[in-house]
Amino acid sequence: MKGPGSLVLPGLALVLVLGLRGDAPGTRVVLERLFSRWLVNRVHLEDARYRARLEALAPEQVAGLLRAAGDYQVYDYLKRLYGFVASQQALRDAPEGERESATFIMGDRSDRFYANGERFFRLNPEARTEYTVTGLRSLAEVRDWLAEHAPRNRLPWGIVNIVVHTYEWGGMAIPVARDGSGRADYVALRTAVEGGRFPPLPDSLADVRTDIRVQGCAFGRDRAMLTLLSVAFGAADPQRPIVRSSRYFVSYETVWRGGRAVGAHQYLAEYWHVPYPLYRKPGRGVLVRAFTRKYPDAGVDWDRALRRDRAQVPGEPYGHSYHLPVNWLVVYSDSSALPDSAALRDTLAFVRSQTELVERLAELGLTPGDLRWRLADTSFVTRESVVRPAILAEGKGSVMCVQRELTEPDPDRAGQRRPVRAEATDTTYYGAEIPAREPSFPPGWNVPVEPDREAPAAGKPS
Repeated sequence: MKGPGSLVLPGLALVLVLGLRGDAPGTRVVLERLFSRWLVNRVHLEDARYRARLEALAPEQVAGLLRAAGDYQVYDYLKRLYGFVASQQALRDAPEGERESATFIMGDRSDRFYANGERFFRLNPEARTEYTVTGLRSLAEVRDWLAEHAPRNRLPWGIVNIVVHTYEWGGMAIPVARDGSGRADYVALRTAVEGGRFPPLPDSLADVRTDIRVQGCAFGRDRAMLTLLSVAFGAADPQRPIVRSSRYFVSYETVWRGGRAVGAHQYLAEYWHVPYPLYRKPGRGVLVRAFTRKYPDAGVDWDRALRRDRAQVPGEPYGHSYHLPVNWLVVYSDSSALPDSAALRDTLAFVRSQTELVERLAELGLTPGDLRWRLADTSFVTRESVVRPAILAEGKGSVMCVQRELTEPDPDRAGQRRPVRAEATDTTYYGAEIPAREPSFPPGWNVPVEPDREAPAAGKPS
C-alpha cells in the first residue's frame, strides 16, 4: 500500500456511505476499497481489524491521514494514533543492549544528604554506576559532561542519577546555567530551553531508553517538571529520555562499622503539608486545626508531630518547615500588549488572571493566596534572538510539613517493620515521564475510540 503522503485529498477525510454498517452485505468490500485509497471513516474505527492495521502504520503515514481528516471524531482518533505510532517508532529506533550509566552528586560532603547519597551509590552493587561524578553544580554541567564523555560502547546513556535537593514546589536546588544563580525550577528551565540556552543531547547520547533519575525529595509529584526535563535533555519529540523521581521525601544514611563506612541505605518518607505566607508562621494550634481540616483521615496526632523536629523511633511523624519559592514568566508579543500599571498594582489579581499558573499551583496543592507575590518587568530572548517583553511573577511563602518514614513488613522478622525498599521503576513510589511505552494491549486496542467526542465550537479539526 502506498503512503498517504502520495495521495493529495485536500479537505477530504470522511466518505459518508449511507446505511454503511460493519455487518451489512458488501460492507467489507466497500470499506476495503476506501481504506486502499487512504479514506478512513467512523465505520473503520469500529472494526478492531482496521484499528490494528492503523496502529501498524509509520508516523508519516498517519500524518498524511491527519492532513486529510475532516470529520472530528476521525481526526481526534488519528491525532492520538499519531502519538502512539511515533512512540513505537522511537522504541524501534533506540538501540538495545547493555548501556553505561553515571551518577552525579550535586553538592559537597558538608551536607549529609550528599555525603550519604554518594556512599549509597558507591557502596551498593545494585545502585552503583560506571561513573560517579562530583564537583558539578549546575544542570548545564551535567548535560555537558554527558556530551563530552560519550559511552565507550557507542550506545546512548543508560541510567543517569542526579542526586540533588529538590522540592515538590521549587524544582532543584542548583542553577540551570553553568556559573548561574537561583534554582532549576520550571520557569528557569523552560526559559533556557525555549531560548536555546539549554540545547538537547543528540539521540546518539540520550534516547527513549535513557533513564534519568532525579534522586531528590518529592520531585516526582511535579509531572510538568518531569516532562520539561525530558524535553530539555532530549528535545520535544518521542525520542527523548525517561525521567523518574520519588513522590516522597528522600534521605540517605550510612552504615558504619569500626569507623568505616560499609554500606548506606535510602529512605522514603510520606508527608503532609500546610502552606502559609512567608514570615507569618501560625501558632501550633492554628497549624493543628489546618492539618486536621486538610487531612481528616491521615491518622496522625498532629499536635504531637508538630512538637517534634525529628523522629525518635522509625516511623514516628515529626514537623519541619520549608521555604516555598514559585516563579512564573508571562511573555508578551510586544510592549503594546503589556498590561497597564493599574492592572499590575493589584499583584494577586494579576496572578489569579494567569490561568496556566493557577492550574500549575493547583497541581502542587497551592493557591495564589498561599504566597506573597512580587511582579517585575523583564524580557525573554527567543531561540531566534528576538527580545520579547515579559512580566516575572515571584511568589514566596513557607510550608509546614509533617513527615513520616515509610515502612513495610520485615520478611526476616515476624511482626517487625523495616524501611520501604522501593525501585525507581515502582510507580507506587516514583513519578515518571515515559515518552514511549511498549504496547499494553493486542493490536487494535491500544488507541481507544471515543465515540461521544464532539467537535469544538469551530466545528473543524485544528
